[in-house]
Amino acid sequence: MRKLLTACAVICLFASCQKEINFDDNNPANTGTGGTGNTVGTGGTGSGLLVKAVAVTGPETQTTIYTYDSQKRLESMKITGVSGGMPIDSYHKYIRDNAGRIVKVLQKVADMMGVPSDTAVLTYHYPNAATLNYDYSIHVMTMNLPGMPMSTIDSSVYVYNSAGRMTMYNQYMSSSLMPGTTQMTSKWEFAYDASDRVTNMKTYTDAANPGSGVMDLDMEWKYTYGTTSVNNLYFTSNGAQNFAMHGLPNTTNNFISKMESTSATTVPPVDMVITTSYVNGPDNKPKTATVVSVQPGQPNQTTNYTFFYQ
Repeated sequence: MRKLLTACAVICLFASCQKEINFDDNNPANTGTGGTGNTVGTGGTGSGLLVKAVAVTGPETQTTIYTYDSQKRLESMKITGVSGGMPIDSYHKYIRDNAGRIVKVLQKVADMMGVPSDTAVLTYHYPNAATLNYDYSIHVMTMNLPGMPMSTIDSSVYVYNSAGRMTMYNQYMSSSLMPGTTQMTSKWEFAYDASDRVTNMKTYTDAANPGSGVMDLDMEWKYTYGTTSVNNLYFTSNGAQNFAMHGLPNTTNNFISKMESTSATTVPPVDMVITTSYVNGPDNKPKTATVVSVQPGQPNQTTNYTFFYQ
């Protein structure tokens, strides 16, 4: 379980550096050498778009493959591999409207404990045709339980401040087995520094009293950033669009050098500190990276990444 939790944290930390998406022609990632070589580099020696990332943790390997549309925007992401002895295979496909905004994400994950799942659909709603900030989303996932298929529905409502930063969202989970009933409510809060970087994220949940709406602090994350930027970390100037990709509504491309998580409710606690360091190649793109996870009472865990471009 610890290895799986660590893998999830590492995925959150590294999702940002494993995607290079151009939202418009003003994006720095669209002004480099991407697309000129059309050859796969080895460990960052190529130029262009990130097409593969390989993560090795002890005897286990996870591989992520990326594809792009004609405008060099991320079109799909496929993850294969094992973490903690469990498959973490997943597939994401990103669908945009004519304005280039993400309006839908299709997701297929590995079967869980032998139970197959259908494709999950995450739909974003925009209050008008001009804004890049969606106001709510609906995530529907169907599980094919033997003799009793069921769907879970997560509805999220997003809150922004006067500067357009995402400061909070509330999530409401329901099930087709209990229509009309909210089974669990959770809340996510973001705090920023002067550079529009998320420095603190807190999650609250009513898991202790499901359906009551009374939420307690569940987890807290603190982020520390490196002093340099990595060319392909962030890919639009809008935090909401970036959040739809990797779960942090940042708009700057400074890499995360340390992530600290503190558990408020789990017994035993799953507190950990994850640090990362990069070795960059051409165009300031990551060639390799090393992630070290430290958890009290557990041996340190190291994950080595290699990045490939085309």
